[in-house]
Amino acid sequence: MNREAESAYDRREYSSSRLKYEESLKNFDDTQAKNNFLFNIASCWAAEGSLEKALNIISTLEDSSNGDLHYNKALCYFKLSNFLEALDEVEICIEKSTKMYMELVLAEDYNEAENHKRLQQTCLIEAINLKTAILVELDGNWSLAEKCLNKLPVSTQELLDSVSLHNQAICNYEIDIDSSINKLSYLCRLAIDNSQSEIEQVDDVIVFVPNECFVNLLILYSLSGRNEAGLEFLRTFRGHIEKRVPKEVLQFLSIQLEHQTTASDEIVYSKLDRLLNKTIDMVQQDNVRELILSIVTYQGSMLWNGGHYRLLEKLLLKVKLVLGDDEIWKRNLAHVIFMQDTRYDECIQLYENLLETTDSDSLLKVNADILSNLCVAYVLTGRNGDAEALIKNVEAEELEVAVQQQGELTDIHLDDEQIHVESTCQLETSHMCRINLCIGTLYCVKNNHKFGLMRMFKSLEPLKRHLNSENWLHVKRCILALLDGHCKQMTWANDDILNLVGSFLMQCEKHGIQVDARQSDWLTSDSNKQTIDTNTLGQFHGRNSVTYEARYLRSIVLTLVHD
Repeated sequence: MNREAESAYDRREYSSSRLKYEESLKNFDDTQAKNNFLFNIASCWAAEGSLEKALNIISTLEDSSNGDLHYNKALCYFKLSNFLEALDEVEICIEKSTKMYMELVLAEDYNEAENHKRLQQTCLIEAINLKTAILVELDGNWSLAEKCLNKLPVSTQELLDSVSLHNQAICNYEIDIDSSINKLSYLCRLAIDNSQSEIEQVDDVIVFVPNECFVNLLILYSLSGRNEAGLEFLRTFRGHIEKRVPKEVLQFLSIQLEHQTTASDEIVYSKLDRLLNKTIDMVQQDNVRELILSIVTYQGSMLWNGGHYRLLEKLLLKVKLVLGDDEIWKRNLAHVIFMQDTRYDECIQLYENLLETTDSDSLLKVNADILSNLCVAYVLTGRNGDAEALIKNVEAEELEVAVQQQGELTDIHLDDEQIHVESTCQLETSHMCRINLCIGTLYCVKNNHKFGLMRMFKSLEPLKRHLNSENWLHVKRCILALLDGHCKQMTWANDDILNLVGSFLMQCEKHGIQVDARQSDWLTSDSNKQTIDTNTLGQFHGRNSVTYEARYLRSIVLTLVHD
């Protein structure tokens, strides 16, 4: 009966397998045997999607010393989006596994190949990967997730399991996108080489290849601008990819890659609209909401870049019944109403609702764009008192965090017991910078360039910390607007203002050599960043550096001053 149940499970006939295990359970009185059968029944329930039933069964079982049951409970909680409960359970699993195999975790000189099979007897590697995913879901903190993943007790990349290798690629893609693409390509080909199943036999070790590898590889091709390579990968292995990636997701990624190569905006938008209508009808299926959000976001970016805010609002309202409770959807709706100039009262209500419904008691965990746009909307509707109160609250929280970081960061260690301390200390503390940039921009729009630019320049201090692509874009636009208006004799920039701008640009030249002026541009080889001298870095960046653009703008300012 057991073999029949196992065979049914391997064939993904989970209901049949569960019934066979339940029948076998009646014939055993031994506690250990019953626990094994109950665990297998719970696994079947989980595979069928009944996570609550699986969790109820697992909770009645007594955990072994290696923490396996705690890992499975954490996995159920994670899939149910109960991330705090999942984090508690996975930390217990890591603690138990670490105590059981302390020599594998702490020893500096040991034979990894010999200990690899022993390590696989625990859930330690799986638990660390799960904890990495939980940290991303909780705070979106990729840096903290990467540090957690680096605690894997396997330093040799050849011995990493495929899930760990996949997660490494995802966590490190902003640092070295070439390496991430290579890792995911290897995993995809590993899965493709075995056309009968999703596993591959390597040195007597079973390696499971997650289907997410295919989706994420196509996304990285798009992010790095290698759209032709992405389309070639799709054409070559389409039959294999279709078995592992949902049809609608694959269709969306194909449209996205085609748009960035040859397809026109009109054709792409029409294809996305048909796909959106199709997926809305499938909303009851798993993971469709996430796909709908991705489609709407991509369509919305096309409308946003074209300044078609009314059409974008209509698009967002089209999916209100599906995404109406999603925070990203609410935020995008508020932003698009904010951009329509005359509807500030409406966007204030939406932004305030977002603040009220946030799970955090800290303003620093709220998206900075929400706070900055809300302040601007307050000012434009004459509610200066509300704007000042919000600014003071943000300033107070940033000061408190700065003091906390000064006193605690030097003592923080990346062990499991102190991971929450680090998480609370690494709150975003650049909200005031963004708020002042937006308010400064508002003054520039109202032709009070001197006050607006002074506020923006002050908000970026120290430049070493706050100068990045997005902030540079805000400042650059205002400087260009001033210079354009001055040259067209629509406004007057006296020598004091021009000297102020020139001094600021000189500082940007100094600190902006390693800052991309545009986020969408990738270096030809990211590995060069770690080896080349900073004095020659400009030749790799070309014109896509803040230093280059600041120097170019300063040359214009000097021409106007000495004209």
